[in-house]
Amino acid sequence: MSQGPVTVFVDSQDGKQLDQGRLNLIDNQIIQTAGTIRLRAEFPNQKHLLWPGQLVNARLLLDTRHDGLTVPASVVQQGPKGAYAYVIKPDNTVEIRPITVAQISDGQALINSGLKANERVVVDGQYKLQPGVPVTILTGKAAEEAAAQSAQQELIP
Repeated sequence: MSQGPVTVFVDSQDGKQLDQGRLNLIDNQIIQTAGTIRLRAEFPNQKHLLWPGQLVNARLLLDTRHDGLTVPASVVQQGPKGAYAYVIKPDNTVEIRPITVAQISDGQALINSGLKANERVVVDGQYKLQPGVPVTILTGKAAEEAAAQSAQQELIP
């Protein structure tokens, strides 16, 4: 973790980054009704995008990991023993692998342990799987069509 000032990114409710500043204070009380905490930070606000009383989302940059392993967030599944992923073995069958997730942000999961670079993982349709079941890997247009069909099935009550 860095020893200098903590960088704060402030985003609008629709996810647009408004400014970047420096953290001054973290309130030690949780606002129970909103599930939030209060932060105090300084922002240059040179573009005049921040206004008093404006509701924003703050993100703190606590650490930068170089060469971190990331996977789509949909890979991460939760079970009674914690997080896991379905890993595709060389014989195109799947196995359940316990994983440790550092964080999930912007649709990507940063993996601490349990997966290695270039391993193939299941990103969709996990509810149909069991260990040892053979899988078919879809790429390109076939993958897009399968994703569209899956989305249509979810809309049907």
